[in-house]
Amino acid sequence: LSFWPSDSPARPGFLSRTMRFAIPAGLVATVVTFSIYAVARSSLVGATTPEAQTAATLTLALVGFWILYRLIRPLDSTKSMLIGSMVVVLVLAFTVPFASDFFALQFPSLASGLAVAAVTITAIVILEFVLDMAEQ
Repeated sequence: LSFWPSDSPARPGFLSRTMRFAIPAGLVATVVTFSIYAVARSSLVGATTPEAQTAATLTLALVGFWILYRLIRPLDSTKSMLIGSMVVVLVLAFTVPFASDFFALQFPSLASGLAVAAVTITAIVILEFVLDMAEQ
C-alpha cells in the first residue's frame, strides 16, 4: 500500500496521522485476539487449545481485514481484489489439508465460531468508534 500511486500531494503530519491510526488499531486487535483465546478456553465455550489458537488466529485475521478495509476505503476494483485475494488465501489456509496442517488450524466448533463472530463484530464496532475519535 505504501507504493500505491497517489494523485494527492504530500501533507505534513504523516507520523502523527499514522500513529493515531496504528496505535488504537493495534491495541484493539491485540485485546480481541487475547480475549477470544480466553473466551474459547473458558468453560463457556470449552475449546481445546488448538481450537482456541485457531479462534484467535481467525479473529486476528478478520479484524486485520477490517483494519485494512478501514485504511484503504473507499473501495475500487483493485482494492476490492486485494482484500478479496487475502480472504481467499485465508479460506485456503483452512481448507487445504497441507496448509491447515502446517499452520495447525482446526476448523472451529459451533461454539467457537459463534464466539469468534461475536468478538469480531464487537471489535469492528470498537474500531469504528476509536478510529473515528482518533481522526477528530
